[in-house]
Amino acid sequence: MSRAPVDSEQLLAMVAHDMRAPLRQLGLRLAMLQRRHAQSLGPEALADLQAARDELKQGQQLLEDMLAWAAGSPAETPAACALGALGERAWASLAERVEQRGARLTLDPALSAVQARPSAVYRLLLNLLRNALEHGGDGVQVRVEAVGGGRSGFAVVDNGPGIAPARQARIFAPFARGDVARGVEGSGLGLAICERLAGEEGGHIRLDAEHQGGARFIVELPAA
Repeated sequence: MSRAPVDSEQLLAMVAHDMRAPLRQLGLRLAMLQRRHAQSLGPEALADLQAARDELKQGQQLLEDMLAWAAGSPAETPAACALGALGERAWASLAERVEQRGARLTLDPALSAVQARPSAVYRLLLNLLRNALEHGGDGVQVRVEAVGGGRSGFAVVDNGPGIAPARQARIFAPFARGDVARGVEGSGLGLAICERLAGEEGGHIRLDAEHQGGARFIVELPAA
């Protein structure tokens, strides 16, 4: 019998889904080892265990990004989205990483509402905030601000190392790993997902190449 062809995004989703359970179990075992032997292991061994847990979380995040990329966008009715509230919700979901980084978020009071699917706007904010946390360094300060100039949308700004000019042209390409320009390899999908979502909502995303002292991503969306 001939098999029906499987496209690359279907295969991506299948592999990512099947790897979820074993990686979750591995994470639980590492956490258990760390708790059980906290008193008997030396600082170096405990640091190695923590490093293994951090690396595992990066792998799990890659799987989630792969699933999000392959699944596309769910059917949802556009509505007026309050950017400040969605930004707070996205930041709260990153609480563990926020604490590890000693990061701080500021929300611009001038943020206005946009007309889009709430889940898409939430994912845009989540991915960009996570990007700032992962690549902005310890103590990173992140700001979600209004874009101004009569436009609707938002910008996510951090005071990290920024993105080298040579890397900027390809940062939205899937698996391009443009984040190595900031010293850390990301999944290569977070910003690609942002570009797809912004386009689906009738807007666009770009890196502010003129911004100094960190990275600034601008997302323009229809006004509510």
